[in-house]
Order: sequence, then structure tokens, then C-alpha cells
Amino acid sequence: MHPMHHSPGSSAIPAQLFSSSLFPEATGLTRLRLQPGHCLALIGPGGPDTLMQDILSGFLSSPPMQEQARKTILVSAALPLLPSLTIRENIALPLRGTATERRSRVSHSLALTGLDSAADLKPADLPPSSRLLATCARALACSPAMIVLNTPFAGMDFTTRHDLCARLDRLRQACGVSLLLLTGERDEALLLGQRIGILSHDTLLQEGTAEELFNRPDSAAVATGFGEANLLRGIVLDTEDDIARIRLAAGPEVEAIATPGLQPGQLADLCIRPGRITPVFVSGTDDDPDEGSLPAVLTGARMLPDVLRLRFRLPDGTEVIADRPALLSTRGFDPGRRARLAWQTGAASAFPSGTDQG
Repeated sequence: MHPMHHSPGSSAIPAQLFSSSLFPEATGLTRLRLQPGHCLALIGPGGPDTLMQDILSGFLSSPPMQEQARKTILVSAALPLLPSLTIRENIALPLRGTATERRSRVSHSLALTGLDSAADLKPADLPPSSRLLATCARALACSPAMIVLNTPFAGMDFTTRHDLCARLDRLRQACGVSLLLLTGERDEALLLGQRIGILSHDTLLQEGTAEELFNRPDSAAVATGFGEANLLRGIVLDTEDDIARIRLAAGPEVEAIATPGLQPGQLADLCIRPGRITPVFVSGTDDDPDEGSLPAVLTGARMLPDVLRLRFRLPDGTEVIADRPALLSTRGFDPGRRARLAWQTGAASAFPSGTDQG
């Protein structure tokens, strides 16, 4: 165990943990806050291993904190259970106090994690999911204020990860411990995090609830990175209040929510999620160019677990994905069918284009 400390009574991640002096290349990390008993998930492409290393190296090299500071404990594959000890002995290893106190805390942690029956087994006798729970039990026995989970579910299948996320969430609520999850998987962040931070090369792009990140992303990078989104490029014709009118490269004019800084004449990236596009199939003789809709040709249809995924090609060659409620078959969705794609204005967001040199 490598305990880290923060000031007693603090309602946020210690400032030293996300100090700009620790992250000279990063911006905005000091905005991160973790409420007591909540989970903050930080997610980035490829996993936040570099961020974790920076946090540890920077924090552990900082001056000692107050003697009565509450502990933050790291749970990571880099800190495995000792293979020669039983689960019970592994949990007891970092504990201090009398033998009776240690036994009581070990028993309590075993009960919390449901590992009572495995207490006298060696780590090699347990599946990866139970070994992770045993590592969490070892952390909980130390009565931490916060546990940092560094890519804890690596190598586990979706069902196992889903089950472990649910169990860790129940542990968080039962113990009142705060969790900081570092992961490269969006599903894990959604399952565990009350709030989620989106990172790119150790830079914080946006932090908020899942609803905020899905519905009001701050940038095209967040819209396409956190959740699937179609990216269309065009020129801003005008803006009124928070609505932008954009002429797309594919030809038509459409409307979208304008993010701050979007100006007429500027290149814009318009992002729209697949589930918010409504495709209307038209006959071969229907040339009515409905205002605000995109002419498209169906190129494929595939059944996914929860939706029917339709792929379309626009006149300029851009591919657009639209998701519809799951059907029993893809019959009738033959490639080559013509359609018009539309969405409500509030369902699309427009950002200054990353290719606009201004």
C-alpha cells in the first residue's frame, strides 16, 4: 500500500493532487472536485497511466501533510496481493493496532466484500474479479477517505466489469468512501462515476455529469470521444441567440446549438449523435428537398444488441450513422435506398472547427 494524504475536512480532491505545478503541460485540472462519498471518473484514450504516474510522483514528493490527515489509498495492478499470504493475511498486512483490532477490521472488510469464504485461500486460488475485491478489502480495512482505482478492470470481460462496478458502487455507498476512477473505458466511467472528466494527453477537456457530457459537450472532441457522434463540417451563415445556421459541405442549410465563440463566416464542426437522427425514406421520384434535411443513400444496416444501425452516404461522400429502435430483422433496409436525414435543432451542437485557422 502507498497511502497518500489530504487535509482533514476537505470536500474536494486535495489541491496538491491536481496542482498546476505537478502538471506543467496540463490545463484545467485544478477545476476537478470530488465530493465526499462520491465517485469521480477520469477517462482518456488509451487509459490515464501517464496521469497516474504524474499524480503519484508529484504527490509523493510533496512536503508531508498534517499528521492527522485522512488517507487516500491506491488500488492498482502495480500493487498486487502477496501470493504467499492468504487473503486474510493480505488484508491484515498494512494494519496497525492490537491483534483484536486488526482481526475485527479484517473480518469487517471480508464481510463488506463478500469474501468470507475465501479468507483462507491464496490469491492464485481466486479469479481476477475476486482478487480485485480482495485488494479493495485491503484498502477498506485502512478506513481511507478516498480510494484511487487505477484501471482496475483491465483484461476482464464486459459482464465481469459490469458486475464489479455495481459491487464497488454499493461499497462506496455503504462505507461513505470517495472513489477516483482512472480508466480508458467509457462504460466503466458511466457505471461508477457521479461525475466524469474527459482527458486528452493529460489535459482536461470537460468535467460534468454523464447527461451534461452527452447533451452539452464543450467541444467536438468531447462529443465524438465520450459518445458516438457524427461529425459534419460547414460554414456558419449566422447566429441568433444560441442557434447557428450552417451550410454544410454536403449542400443543405441546417441549424444547431451554437457553442460560445462561434461566429458567422467561420468553419464549424457540427456533431449529432446517431440516435438523434431521423431517417425518412423516399421514393425514387421524390425530389422534394425538405428544408433542414440531408439527402442520403443507405449503404448498410446491421442489428446491434439494442438498436438497428443504419449507415448512409451524403452527396459529398461523408458517412452518417443513424440508430433506430431494434427490430426483428433488417428486411426492407436494402443498400441504395434514398432517404432524407433530419433532427431537431437542440439535438445537434456546432463548434468552431479544429481546422479553422481563423
